Amino acid sequence: MITALKPPFISRSTDTHRLTQLLQAALARPAAWDLFAREAKRLLPEDVYEALATLRTERPPAALLIQSAFDVTDVGGSSPGKLLGNPTPPSHPALVTATIMAANGERPLQLQGYAEGQAFHNIVSSAAGRLAQPSSRALGPHTDLPHGYLPSEEPQLDRSPAPSTVYLACLSSDGVTTTHVTSTTRVLARLASEHITLLQDRAYSCRPPTLSAIKGVAIGRACLIRDSEVLYFRLSPNLILPATTRHQSALEAALRVAATEMEQIVLRPGDVLAINNFSSVHARSNPAEGAAAGGTLRWLLRAYAVSA
Repeated sequence: MITALKPPFISRSTDTHRLTQLLQAALARPAAWDLFAREAKRLLPEDVYEALATLRTERPPAALLIQSAFDVTDVGGSSPGKLLGNPTPPSHPALVTATIMAANGERPLQLQGYAEGQAFHNIVSSAAGRLAQPSSRALGPHTDLPHGYLPSEEPQLDRSPAPSTVYLACLSSDGVTTTHVTSTTRVLARLASEHITLLQDRAYSCRPPTLSAIKGVAIGRACLIRDSEVLYFRLSPNLILPATTRHQSALEAALRVAATEMEQIVLRPGDVLAINNFSSVHARSNPAEGAAAGGTLRWLLRAYAVSA
C-alpha cells in the first residue's frame, strides 16, 4: 500500500466550470475524454502523479490511498446520497475522482446493458440524482465484475471489460468499517501449486451481479487468468459456480489465503482509494459494527475505470 498525503489539489482558482463542462462532455462522448485528461494531468501534483504511475508497473501495489483529496463540506456531506451530479465545487469528489482517473491514463468504464450504459455508480449522477451509495453489508475477498474480460481476452456477448481500477471516494465514515486489500502475488505465494493449476482451468461459471441488467451467464471461465505472463484473479464467491468439488476446493483455498493476507484501512471523509482490480483482491468488514457503535453510515462514491 502506498499512501500519498495531500490537501485538496484542485485549486479554488481553477476554472472548475470549464473542467466540469469537459468532464460532462467526456462522459457523453468518449472521444472527448482526451481533452479532459490533458487538463487533469496539468492539475495533479507531481508526487500524486508519480504514485499513480506505480499502479501501472509490472509489480504494482494492491492499492493507493490519497488522503484529504477533497473537502466534504463542499458537497453538503450531511446527505451524501443526494449528492448533486453537477460537480462544480473545486473539491467535489466526482470531479476529483475523475481527475485522478484521467491522470492515471484511464477512462470511466461503460457497462453495456447496465444503468443505461453509464459509468458504473455514475461519476456524474443519473436522472435519479443518486451519486453515492452506503456500505450496507460485509464483502469477502473478491475482484469487481469477475465476468469481465481482461485485456488479451475477446469480449463475450455484450459484456464489458473488467475494470482495471476501482476508485472509492469516502463521503462519510462510521470510523469502524474497514476496506481490506491484498496483492495477487501474496496470495499465490501461499497457495498450493495444485490449486493454482485448478484455478486456471475453464471450469467456473460466472453470473453477472443482476441478471436483469446484463443477460446470460459466462460459462467455462477461469478464476485465475494469465495475461502477458502475469496471473490475475477474477473471482467473487457469490457469483462464481465451480464445475467440480476439486475446483470448489481450489476457490475456497484462494479465498481463505486472501482473507489472511489482507491489509485493513478505515477510509476517512475526503479520502480516495484506488484499488488495482487486476493485481489485487479486496474485501469489506461488516458495516453493522459501525452502526452498533453509534457511528454514521459510510457513504462512498464508487467508480470503475479501464485503460484509456
